[in-house]
Amino acid sequence: MRAGVTPAALEAALQWDVSGTPTSAPTVGGVTLPPEIEALAKGVDPAAAQKMFQRISTDLFAKAGGDAAQAAQFASQTAAVDWSTPAALRLIRAVGMTTLPANWRTPDFATLRDAYALHARRKRKPSAALYGGDQATMNAVPNALDYIPVYAGR
Repeated sequence: MRAGVTPAALEAALQWDVSGTPTSAPTVGGVTLPPEIEALAKGVDPAAAQKMFQRISTDLFAKAGGDAAQAAQFASQTAAVDWSTPAALRLIRAVGMTTLPANWRTPDFATLRDAYALHARRKRKPSAALYGGDQATMNAVPNALDYIPVYAGR
């Protein structure tokens, strides 16, 4: 922790009431959801929705002349993190009390995950083929193999 920061101050940052802090309205893909749509979305099973989305995107890509691999890549893309949510604001405030560098949010998880896998594959097999976007992903995090993957979850 930074000099002068107490464990109690860090705990307070993690419990910070951000209700008075302006945040953006809920969005999906950068589009603000109307309240009635947001209410409908609360009852959706994410796994079932993802399965349906993958099936529909595969059908659409096939009709457009694409293939299943392109559809799978499209369906597996992750959205950017919304750093204006209450939980994110608490995290930003708490991390500001630590000695983590200012660029602690970069690269984002999805970019690092993809670059790490590509660099590891190229290390195992230098002649491995690169597909559309692979080189750009590797260039985004040229030192991806220097990271130590740590996975956490509920």
